[in-house]
Amino acid sequence: MLSSNDYKKLLDFQSQICSYNDDFRQTVLKAMIDLYQEYSMAFFLTDENEQYINPVSVNIDADIMKSYEKYYFKTDIFHTFSIPKKLLAKDIVHITDIMSINNFEKTEFYNDLLKKMGVYDEIALQLRYQGKLIGVVGIMKPKVLGDFTEKEVQCAAILQKNISHMLGNSLAKLKYQHQNNLIMSFVNEAPIGMVVLDSKLDVIQYNQMSVRLISDILEKDCENNFNESFARMLSDKLYFREISYNTTSIETCINNHFVRIVPFIVPDFIHGIKTFYATYIMKTDKIGMSDYDNLKTIYCLTDRECKIVSLLVQGFSNKKIADKLYLSQHTVKTHLQNIYKKMNCISRTEVIHKITNGQPNYPDVRL
Repeated sequence: MLSSNDYKKLLDFQSQICSYNDDFRQTVLKAMIDLYQEYSMAFFLTDENEQYINPVSVNIDADIMKSYEKYYFKTDIFHTFSIPKKLLAKDIVHITDIMSINNFEKTEFYNDLLKKMGVYDEIALQLRYQGKLIGVVGIMKPKVLGDFTEKEVQCAAILQKNISHMLGNSLAKLKYQHQNNLIMSFVNEAPIGMVVLDSKLDVIQYNQMSVRLISDILEKDCENNFNESFARMLSDKLYFREISYNTTSIETCINNHFVRIVPFIVPDFIHGIKTFYATYIMKTDKIGMSDYDNLKTIYCLTDRECKIVSLLVQGFSNKKIADKLYLSQHTVKTHLQNIYKKMNCISRTEVIHKITNGQPNYPDVRL
């Protein structure tokens, strides 16, 4: 049974990890020293396949950690590719959950690594967040101190819940910040109107160019109620019979403005991937052969494909394009097929028409 002093230490631990500044895992390990003193401890995260990666440690020699990462992780009986799958659901895993002590003493992991560290007993705190394995903390007890006591395992069970919750929140926050910075950078630097929607089609980011263009489309100032104005354009003004679909986007024209909606995915720590929608908006008189940067942005063309489109508009044949760009004619044909698909065209004539007429070849929706 835990004493009042044990609970005080657990409360102190909780206070320390709640007030971390930079490195959450190092903060956790340092706080755990008050509970487990000179024990060796390592804190791993997991990758997308729930394999342990990127360890940080306390009371473990740096050379030993390097040898573990280089080779001995393959012999680790606690690793996710070694441990019986049914044990992955446990909060605390002890050596005896995996194998007998007699068999453990015969393993390469014990004889070539832990034994040299003076370690004999080990438990693993398996950290989960929203049903996903997100990390593990290994606590290794020196042989001179004997086996783990019931009290130590009870403390570990409480720590496991606290660390899991805090780590999950920390990683989710970092993921959101990274995702937000990535999207904001992309949106703000776009040379055209751009609006990013989440999977529920709610606006999460937009640039000033999009405000001006949506205001032009709706013929009113949308500066102060952009979200509502954009939602109105999507729900009331995009007549689906006028929209051209391909496998990756929806495209149409509204009041001399080209609108293209393209889905994209962002890695999501909790759910694997998360879907967003990028909406590109341009005045159709801006979509001409004089501004291939805009074409590159709207149609996701590569630099090479933009050069080929430029030569195509200038009347170059496949052979002349191949000679100009030092490519084979077969490679040019492959690039053209990719261009047709991205621009939702079926021929070079349609590509030229779309470029030289300054707008996609769709009926213009009038408000």
